[in-house]
Amino acid sequence: MNPQDTVKNNDDVNCLLIWPPLIIENTIMPLSIPSLLAYLKKHHINTTEVFDANSFYKQLGLFGLLFRIHKGYKSFVRRIYKRPNLKAKLPFNIYVNDNIGKRGQPKNLNKQRLFSQFIVDYKRFTERMFLKLISYIVRRELGIREWSFSSMMQYVFETPLNNKNIEKKSWAILKSISHINKFRLIGISVVYPAQLLFALVIAKELKRKYGEEIYIVLGGPQISEHVNMLIQNQHIYQCVDFLVCNDGEEALLEIIRRVNRKDFAGIPNTYHKDSSMTSYRKYEKIFHMNPECFLVPDFSGFDLCQYTNDIPILVSRGCFWGRCNFCTYPLLYNCRYCIASIDRTVGILNELKKNYGAHSYFFVDDALPPQFMRKLAIELIKSGLNIKWGCSIILDNEFADHDFCYTLAKSGLSHVSIGFES
Repeated sequence: MNPQDTVKNNDDVNCLLIWPPLIIENTIMPLSIPSLLAYLKKHHINTTEVFDANSFYKQLGLFGLLFRIHKGYKSFVRRIYKRPNLKAKLPFNIYVNDNIGKRGQPKNLNKQRLFSQFIVDYKRFTERMFLKLISYIVRRELGIREWSFSSMMQYVFETPLNNKNIEKKSWAILKSISHINKFRLIGISVVYPAQLLFALVIAKELKRKYGEEIYIVLGGPQISEHVNMLIQNQHIYQCVDFLVCNDGEEALLEIIRRVNRKDFAGIPNTYHKDSSMTSYRKYEKIFHMNPECFLVPDFSGFDLCQYTNDIPILVSRGCFWGRCNFCTYPLLYNCRYCIASIDRTVGILNELKKNYGAHSYFFVDDALPPQFMRKLAIELIKSGLNIKWGCSIILDNEFADHDFCYTLAKSGLSHVSIGFES
């Protein structure tokens, strides 16, 4: 660590990190901004605040009403599913004969299990239909046809202002931020496609009101994926000063420290708007954060009650499989696969549970290696952490081992997302 990292720099400016509305997936817990905030605080940058625009947007107008209906419906289904006396109240007696017992005799499923499966299937179906309805209504309300990159760019920069309801909603979001004019730097994290629309509109409106008094930074997976198309659009230069690709921790730290000096040369993973205001300058320096250095996410500024999903955790970079010829991951993240140690992973889980009292977590890595999962499960059992966790996996021979699966279940593994790789 450099000596300058141990003390607060007098040049540090006030920074605001914004989590834009998600539109469709309302309950997804953010990880990008909490990770950035933890990194900045580690380096004694305590002038950063967070605004969860997604939670605020869910209270506005028709979308707020739809979200409350959706939330009530999910709560209703959850209560039905957990009622213990459903079996006695079922008006039918159905047996399923597709499970064969040890002696070749049909193995009957009781009514409780059958009804539980029916509830799960019904919930999934209605969930998909409801999200489609929300998407349709919101697109009609905003006047956008689809969530494609070209449609969003055209909507933000070419559609007449009097046809844009999103500007009104964006200003409602910005007006709710107290003392927004005290911030010299606004960072917007763009993880999901629909967030790009709001990120561009918010950036455009801020630049229109405050001009060059503030700096706008866009970062996240959607920026990394579309950066080449973004820098080719001449309108983007009017509202965005920095585009950050891949890991943004070090880039944001350096930008905060250099804003007053206006010397942005050599900042890693960054496209910086040059003095001509007509092009971006890319710096070739690359920063990849080692998973062993991952910090405990800081969810300050987020109301966790608004998010019903598991607490997200990330412990690796890249994909351990790395053999799919259709995968775009190596193009977006040019780094070799690496993963944190078991001790570091359990330590992060322990800190999250202590800080937030959460008992359910999901590893948002592309896929966890079976060997890592086995070691993690054994360590979780030893530690007595008593949590539920889930992850994405690639089907491998290890998952056919009964003892292996039993160990995972005993450690708290409750759900997995399976990818069928070729």
